[in-house]
Amino acid sequence: MLNLKEYLRRRILDRVSYKGPTGLVPLKGMKHATILLDTSTPRLFDFQESLRKFFDAYGIASAFYFLNLGKEETPAPQFSLPASTLSKNQLSGYTKRPQLDKFNPAFFKKCDIFVSFSREDIFPHKYLCVAIPADFKVGPFNDPEYKFNLVLSASDAPSMLSCLKDMLTKIA
Repeated sequence: MLNLKEYLRRRILDRVSYKGPTGLVPLKGMKHATILLDTSTPRLFDFQESLRKFFDAYGIASAFYFLNLGKEETPAPQFSLPASTLSKNQLSGYTKRPQLDKFNPAFFKKCDIFVSFSREDIFPHKYLCVAIPADFKVGPFNDPEYKFNLVLSASDAPSMLSCLKDMLTKIA
């Protein structure tokens, strides 16, 4: 039997889950990408820049958002837009649901592709992945609750990026 916290979390996910169709979308048809990065990614800003260059080469506008939920939070001043960073103090007490009034509302605008490079298998990450309205969702977990259309099971973010580039150029 589920405990109360897990039951509430499942109810929350069912309520906020994006109900639109998702699936494989060719690279040529994409106009907007939303990317979720973990602040613990080594050389984060170099990695972000390589992602931006990849999407720019195909004429896809990219928006970056960050998860800062690790054991030791990365200081927020290094980010240009603090509202684009979800941190521990933006989570509700019991269920750890993100308080969306403290997070950038632009994250929840419809996009062609959503890519999560965060390897944190925690409820706030799952919540964001389920709620975002995207035609094509890519991420690191083969868990049906995350609702990813393409799973990249690489060991780290740079390996995931390499796989992503390879896969997206093949379906163009």
